[in-house]
Amino acid sequence: MKQNQDGNRRSSSGSALAIGLFISSIALAGCTTVSTSGADGWLTKSNFDRVDQAMAKKGMMPAAIDCRFDSTAPGKAAYGSKVTWQPVPRDIRWVMHVGTPDYVASSEAKSRAIGLHRVFSKRVRDKATGQVVQCSISTN
Repeated sequence: MKQNQDGNRRSSSGSALAIGLFISSIALAGCTTVSTSGADGWLTKSNFDRVDQAMAKKGMMPAAIDCRFDSTAPGKAAYGSKVTWQPVPRDIRWVMHVGTPDYVASSEAKSRAIGLHRVFSKRVRDKATGQVVQCSISTN
C-alpha cells in the first residue's frame, strides 16, 4: 500500500499547528496563580522578588494580590503574599507593595509621583494582635 506523502505532510503540519494553537491559548488564557516551593502557593519575603522577576520576564503582571501574616512576633512581623498573574498589555508599568499600611502608603505616594495609581488593594487584620498588613498593586 502506497502512502500519499503530500497528505502526510499536510496532516502532520496541521497537527503541529493545532498543538501550537492549543499551547498558545493555554499561555494566553488569562490569569494564573504562580506555584512556589510552598504547597499552598503563598510567597514569602525570601522568594517574592525571585518569582516577581521571573513572571515579569515571562510578560506577566499582577492582576490581584492577597496578603496574610506569617508571623506577628513583636518587631519581627512577616507577611505572605499570593499573586494572580495576567499577561502584560503594551506599555504598562506596575509595582506591588506589601507591608504595614504606613509603608504601603509611602510606597504608593512614590508610585504616584512617577505616574502610577493604585488599581488593587487589600488589608488584613490579625485578630489576636490587631496588627494590619496591606498589599496593593499600582500601574499607569
